[in-house]
Amino acid sequence: MVKYAYNPNPAKCAKAYGRGLRISTKSSVIVCRKITGMNLQKGKSFLEALLNKKASINGKHYTNISSELLSLLTSA
Repeated sequence: MVKYAYNPNPAKCAKAYGRGLRISTKSSVIVCRKITGMNLQKGKSFLEALLNKKASINGKHYTNISSELLSLLTSA
């Protein structure tokens, strides 16, 4: 069994894995770095704002990526 340096609390954390998503890796890294550290509600609201074009990251809205990540977060 592999030991990791960070052991999250299973009552407070969830893992989600997206495989075969039709999104750009480069753009998804940009969006994921933006939402890293946010709590769940704030992250979802930011992704919805990107989807509705009310917020942007460097002038881009990333609608396809935000819809895929939002569905991934709701499934987790």
